[in-house]
Amino acid sequence: MLACFNTCVGLIACVGEYFHTLLSRIPYPTLAAFFAAASMLIANLGLADILRLSVPMLNALYPVAIVLITLSFVPGLEQRRRVYPLCIGCTAVQSIAAALPLGTLSALANALPLAALGFGWVLPAAAGLLAGIFLSCTEE
Repeated sequence: MLACFNTCVGLIACVGEYFHTLLSRIPYPTLAAFFAAASMLIANLGLADILRLSVPMLNALYPVAIVLITLSFVPGLEQRRRVYPLCIGCTAVQSIAAALPLGTLSALANALPLAALGFGWVLPAAAGLLAGIFLSCTEE
């Protein structure tokens, strides 16, 4: 219980401080109180409801984060201006369409290879990478 309390206090303090730097007109104690109250309200939903709400968002965000981190390890890509936007954009379109109920777009996103395993974003990411490299080469 003490570990959870320490984590909660640390997160509320960090989030309050961060938003205070963005919204300096709002006092830090007000922001910290808001995030503490919002956290208590969300926590009272229960684990099943929290997971039901958060899993689609996480499924939409994780592929984009994975691709962004992976691209940062490839040397020389930061000089190619088109690679990051195209690769991240293609990945985001697929991951959002696969995670949220968007009708035909979701059906197409879930029909991609590896989509049944949760890796349907790999092909769009590769396509965005190749398109970005190609377009960057034609600009030079």
